[in-house]
Amino acid sequence: MAGAVRLLELLQAPGTTSDLAHRTGLSVGAVGQRLGLLFDTRLIDRNRPGRSVYYLVTDLGRVLLDGGQ
Repeated sequence: MAGAVRLLELLQAPGTTSDLAHRTGLSVGAVGQRLGLLFDTRLIDRNRPGRSVYYLVTDLGRVLLDGGQ
């Protein structure tokens, strides 16, 4: 779960799966699994402006990161 929290922190600015894998040292598959979990729980959203999918923390995710404040 710690990897998911780190991704949530990094996604305060938009990022792709491969970008996040590079930044965290996790495999693309591991990042994809964590992004799926974060997306399913509505902590992140995704946008596909072209060929790449960008992920970004949602308002609910920001509340979680801010400790519910």
